[in-house]
Amino acid sequence: MLRRRKDERKSLPIFRIPTWLKLTAIALTLFLSGLFLINWWVQVDITQTTYLHKAGVDWWNDVFLLKGDFILLCLLVPLLTIDPRIRHSKVLGLVRQLTWTFAWARLRERWHKVVEGPIFDDRFSWRTGLVYQVITYLFFFLVCWVTRAFNLAFLFHMAKNGVGHLDLATLLRIFLFPINPPSSDELVALTPTIETWYQILITCLSIIIFVWIIRLVLGGIGNLIAGGVGRGLRNFVAAASLFISWLLLRAPFSEFDITSPHVWYVLLTLELIGITATAILHLHREEFTFKRKQVIRYSIVFGIALIILIANVGFILIYRLQWDRSWLQYEWYPKTVKEIEYTRWVAGISGWQHQFLSEVGAENNTAILSQVRQWDYDASLTKMQSQIGVNWLTLADSDILSLNNREYWVCPTTINYDIARDWISRHFIYTHTPHVVVIDSHAGSFVQPEAAFSLSIMPNIYYGEGLDLAYVQVPGFTEIENTTYQGNPDYILRGWIRAWWFSLQGQLGFVVNPPTDEVPMLWNRDVKSRVEKMLIKNLTVDDDVFLVTDGERLYYCVQVLVDYPLSSRFAVGNYLRFLGVVLIDVENGRMKGYSVEESDGFLLDFYKSFYGWQHMPSWLKSQMRVPERLYERQMERDYRYHVQDSTVWRSRSDDFERPPETDVHYIITTVKGKSSFAAVQVVEYKQAAGKNLAGLYVAPGGVEYGSTFFYRVPSEQKLIGPSVALQALETDDVVRSQLSLLQTYRFGNILLYNIRGGLYYFIPVYTEVALGQAVIAKLAFIGCVDASTGESVAMGEDAVSAYNSLVHAPPVGEGERLGEMDDLFTSVGIDVNDKATSIHGNVEICEGASTYVTEDQWEDAQALIQAFIEGYCVPNDVTMIYRWTTVENSIKYANYGFLVNDQGTVILHYIKIEYG
Repeated sequence: MLRRRKDERKSLPIFRIPTWLKLTAIALTLFLSGLFLINWWVQVDITQTTYLHKAGVDWWNDVFLLKGDFILLCLLVPLLTIDPRIRHSKVLGLVRQLTWTFAWARLRERWHKVVEGPIFDDRFSWRTGLVYQVITYLFFFLVCWVTRAFNLAFLFHMAKNGVGHLDLATLLRIFLFPINPPSSDELVALTPTIETWYQILITCLSIIIFVWIIRLVLGGIGNLIAGGVGRGLRNFVAAASLFISWLLLRAPFSEFDITSPHVWYVLLTLELIGITATAILHLHREEFTFKRKQVIRYSIVFGIALIILIANVGFILIYRLQWDRSWLQYEWYPKTVKEIEYTRWVAGISGWQHQFLSEVGAENNTAILSQVRQWDYDASLTKMQSQIGVNWLTLADSDILSLNNREYWVCPTTINYDIARDWISRHFIYTHTPHVVVIDSHAGSFVQPEAAFSLSIMPNIYYGEGLDLAYVQVPGFTEIENTTYQGNPDYILRGWIRAWWFSLQGQLGFVVNPPTDEVPMLWNRDVKSRVEKMLIKNLTVDDDVFLVTDGERLYYCVQVLVDYPLSSRFAVGNYLRFLGVVLIDVENGRMKGYSVEESDGFLLDFYKSFYGWQHMPSWLKSQMRVPERLYERQMERDYRYHVQDSTVWRSRSDDFERPPETDVHYIITTVKGKSSFAAVQVVEYKQAAGKNLAGLYVAPGGVEYGSTFFYRVPSEQKLIGPSVALQALETDDVVRSQLSLLQTYRFGNILLYNIRGGLYYFIPVYTEVALGQAVIAKLAFIGCVDASTGESVAMGEDAVSAYNSLVHAPPVGEGERLGEMDDLFTSVGIDVNDKATSIHGNVEICEGASTYVTEDQWEDAQALIQAFIEGYCVPNDVTMIYRWTTVENSIKYANYGFLVNDQGTVILHYIKIEYG
C-alpha cells in the first residue's frame, strides 16, 4: 500500500507525458489566453465608456458585475464543488484504478495464474489532493463565469434588492406545496420568494447533490472494478437517493391535481428506502452477506415501506381510472382553475376587458373613412424606393406611425453595404444617412418628414438600423455629402488599444502610420443591438423600432420587454411585461430610458429600480404603440386562457386562433366611440370550418396606452373572417370585371373597420408597372365588404366612395361640399371671394376648425360657420369673405376669413375646415 502511494504520480497517465510537451502546451495555452483576455478587456473598455457617457449607465459595475454580486458568487459557488476530504479524488482514483486493472490483467495473462488485483482507493497525498482541488475550483470558477454563477448571481441580486422574503416558515410553506397546494392568489403572492430565495436554495443544493452523485457513481464503478460489490452497490443506491432528494426539492414547481400528494408521498417513501438501503449496504460493505435475523429485520422495514409505496401508487391508479367521470374534482378545481388565473397574471392579461361588439360605441364615426389605410406595407415601400435617388442608400424597415392624429408609413434610410464594400468607404465615408421617407397611409402621397415630425430640419442619421461602426473626425477623410459628425464619439482609439484594434481589422497602415494618434469611433450603431447590450438578464427588445420626436430632436424608440421564464410550471409561458422604452438620438447616439408607471410588486419594480428610468412624458406617450412581439404572445395566451367555464374549457369550443393571412395591424379605429390609433388583431374560432369571426383584439396606443379590449361577436351574430371576405371580393361580378382590365394586380391588407356600429372589410387592389428597372405601384381601386354577410360587396376609387356605394349613401364630392359651405355665407348676404390663393395679416387668429369629409359631419361644420358669421362677421359689418384652400400633410382645408385694420395692425380672422 505504501509503495503504491509513493508511485501514485507514475500511475496516472498525465505524469508520463514528456516535459517538453507539457511546457509547450502550457506556453501555448498562456499565449492564447493572454490574447483572448486582451481582446476581451478592450471590448469591455469600449462598452463601459460608451454606455457611461451616452446612457449614464455604469455597464461594468451595474450590468456586468451586478454591483459586485456576480464576482462574489463566482468566488463562493465553486466552493460547493470542493470535496472537504482534500486528499480524496474519485476522478483520479478511477483513472488509477483502470490503469492498475489493465496492468494486473497483463500480469495474469503472462504468468497464467490468478493474481489478486488492488482494492479501489481514491486517496492521494496532500500535495496531489490539494492540486486537484485547486484545479477543480478553477474549472468551476470558469463555469460560473460563463453561466453567470449558474444564474445565482442574478437571483441573489434580485433577492438582495428586496424581491422575495427570506424566512424559514415561507420556505417550508413552498416546500409543502405538493401536499397542501396554494390558491392562485397565494401563488401570486409567493412568486417573488419562489423565484429568488427558494430558487437560490435549491440551486445551491442541486450543485452539491449532482457533484456528489457523480462522485458516488465514479466511486461505485471503481469499487465494482476492484471487486468491492458491497461498496459499489452502496454508492449507486446513495446516488439514487440523492437524485430523489433533488426531485423532492423541485416538487413545488409542478402542477397540482388530486394525485399530487400521493406522488409526493411516493417520492418521500423512495427517499426513505434509499437512505435505509444505503445505511444497510454501508454496514455490509466489506462482506456482502446477511445473517438470518438481519434479513428478517430488513424485510420488515422494507415491507412496511413497500406497503406505503403500493398504497399511494394504488390511490393514483384509482384516481386515474375514474379521471373522466370525476374530472371536475380531480383536475378542474385543484389544477385548471388556478392555472388559468395564474397564467393570466403571468402573461399580463388579467386586466384585459372582454366585451361584446355592441359596446364598441361607433355612432356617427364615418370620419374614419378618411383615415382608412389604403396603402399597405409593400405598396408604400415600392413607392418609397423612388425617393432614394443614390446607390449608396437603401430603405430600412418601414413602420406605421400616428403623428398629429394622422397615420403615416415612415421609413428611414440605411447604408447600402453592397455598394460600400471597400473598408475605407464602409467605415470612413458612408457614415450616415440623410433621408427619412414619409407616406400618408390613406392618400399614398409623400409628406415632408419635417412637417410630419414638426421639426424645422431633419437631422442626419448616424445611429439607425443595420449601421456598421464608423470612424469620424479623422484628418484626411471626408464623410459623404461633405458632412462632419458634430457630436461626441462613443470611444476614442488611442495608444496600444488603437494598434490592437486596427491590427484585428487587418489595417496595418493604421497601426504603424495612423493619420492621427486618436481615432474617434461610433460603436454599436444598430439601435436594437445598442439597447440589448445594455440590458440585464431576462430583458429583451421588441422586433420593431420606430421614430419619435419631442419637437426638437429625432429619436429611435426601442421598446423594452420583460421576458422571464418562471420556475413554476403552474403557468403556461413566461412572465411578460412591458417595462418601458429607450430613446436613441439618431444624430449623436445618446440614450434615455423611460419606464411605465404601473407596479407589480415583482419584476417591474426591480428592473425600474435597477435602471432608475423616469416615467414617460406626455409627448412620448402620445406617440406610443403596443409592442407587437409582446402583444402577439399575450394574445396567444388569451386565445385559450380567457375561458372560465369548465365545460367550454374541456370541449375547446371557445378557443381562438389568428387567421394565417392576417397580422397585427396598427390602424385608426374606434374605441369607446372615439377614433384612436390602436393595434388590432382579428381572430377566428380555432379549427372552425366556417372561418367565422370570433372577435377582435384592440389595444389603443398614444395617451390611452395600457388598456386592451377583446370585442366578442355575439353567438347569435355571424360575421365572416378575412379569408372569406377576400373570396367574396374576388368572386363579385363587378370586381372580377374590373380585375380583368388590369394586366397585373395584387390584393393588399385585409383591414376591418367599425363604422356606425357595423364591421366592414376594406381590401385595396394594387397594380404594379415596371419602367426599366423601377417598379411603380398604383392603387387601382379599393373594395369594401360587409362583414355581417359577405354578400354585400362594393368598390370605389377610395374608401369613402367604396363605403358609400356599399351602403347606397349619396356621394358628396369636394366641389359639392365647398358649395354648401359657401351657401351659408351667401344666404346671409356675405359674398364669397374664391380667387385668392392665400391671405395674410400682421396678426392671424384662427377662430375655430372642423371637418366636413362625410355627410354626417355637416352639422358640426355648419355650426362652426354660423357661429363665425354671428360672432365675427356681423359685428364687423363684413360683406365679403375670402375663401382660399391649403394642403397640409395631404389634407385639404377650406379657409374662410376677413381682414380688419385695428389702429394700423391688420388682423386676419379665419376658420379652417377639412374637406378632402
